Amino acid sequence: MDYDTRQVVRIFSKERMESYRWLTLYLSLFIKDILPVSISNNQRDLKYYASRCHFAIVYHSKKRGRINVTDVADALYNKELRYLHRTIGKQNILVVIGDMDDSSESVKEQILQRQPSITKWAHGLFLFTEAEILSLQDYQYGPSVMDEKMEAMKKRIKGKRECLGYLQQYQIDYQDPRPSWRKYFKGERRVLIISFLFLIFLVAMVLVGIYVRASCCQNTMENTTAMPISSTTTHPTDTMSAI
Repeated sequence: MDYDTRQVVRIFSKERMESYRWLTLYLSLFIKDILPVSISNNQRDLKYYASRCHFAIVYHSKKRGRINVTDVADALYNKELRYLHRTIGKQNILVVIGDMDDSSESVKEQILQRQPSITKWAHGLFLFTEAEILSLQDYQYGPSVMDEKMEAMKKRIKGKRECLGYLQQYQIDYQDPRPSWRKYFKGERRVLIISFLFLIFLVAMVLVGIYVRASCCQNTMENTTAMPISSTTTHPTDTMSAI
C-alpha cells in the first residue's frame, strides 16, 4: 500500500467518530498517520493537535438537522476554522459535510454563499450523501477505480506541502509528536545568551569600580591618620612662658 509517511492528517469534528469512520478508513489508504479528533468548546484538543498536523479536515454531519458550519446562528466551527487557518494555513484545510440529501454543485454553491467563511478559511468543501457514504465502504479494500470526488479529495491532501515545510522548522519527531522548538528558537537563544553574558560583564565592571573606589578611600583615610603633627604647632606652656 502506497502510504505517505511524511504527512500527518487530523479529522476535527464535534460528531461521533462512528459517523465519519468511513472517511478515516478511506484516508488510511494513502495516509499512514491519520487520526480523528473530537473537539469541544474549550478547544484544548484542537489547539494541541492543530500544531502537530500537516493537513486538517473539519467534518460536519447533516444529521444534526442543519448545515451550520460558519456564519449562521449557532455555527459550530467559526472559531475552530479560524484557528486552523491561522495555525496551518488555508491550503491545508478541507471542510467535509456528510449525510446530505443532495451533494450537487448547486447545493454546494448555496452553502458557500450563505457561509462564505468556509471559502475564506478552507481550501475546499466536499459534500457526501448517505448513499455515497455507503458506496464508499468497499474502498477500505483498496479499489482500483476511485470515485471522482474522492480522488479530488486525495489530490488536495497529497498535493499540498505548505504545512509540511512550515512544520519542518520545528523538527517534528514522528516517534514523539511533541515539536522541538530548539531549531526555531536557535537565533533567539543565541541573542539571549549574548545579552546575559554582556549583563554579567557590566555587573562585574560596576563591582570592580566600587571595589577600587572603596580601596582608594580607605588608603586616603589611613594616610590622613598616620600624618605627623606639624612642628610649628605652639604648646600652651610656651605661650605662658612668653608672657
